[in-house]
Amino acid sequence: MTSRKPTVLLATALSAVLVMPLAACSKSEPPTGTVRLEAEEAVVNAAMLTHGYSWDNAAVDPVPPTELADNDVPDVEVSGAAEVSASFSQPATEVEIVRYAEDGTLEGVECSLEDGAASFEIEPGWRYYVGAWFEGGDAGYLFDAKEYV
Repeated sequence: MTSRKPTVLLATALSAVLVMPLAACSKSEPPTGTVRLEAEEAVVNAAMLTHGYSWDNAAVDPVPPTELADNDVPDVEVSGAAEVSASFSQPATEVEIVRYAEDGTLEGVECSLEDGAASFEIEPGWRYYVGAWFEGGDAGYLFDAKEYV
């Protein structure tokens, strides 16, 4: 019976070591975000890039939005100003929109929040940051408004 005890202890220790990485990987992520543009010819849904969050006791502090390369941020093509809607896989309780020019200047964008989704106007040539607060944390999302040619 005493020879079996080390085997049981070893098995218990190994199972604890194997479970620890699984627990670390099971951390939930913030909600996904989608920007929706309704044009005359089509409805376009584009995934926004999740850019920084404080969620499930974890925080990610990203580089400033203007330091990301154009090919890292999803594009929404518009011809002139357009009304869009930003929605999330979990309803937002509060939203703040900021837009960045290529030179790093920024300005706030007015928006309305209804049923957990934000509506606001975009113009080509800007990078949009959508800050959203949810039950459970907050997250930032990015997309670029490009001129439709």
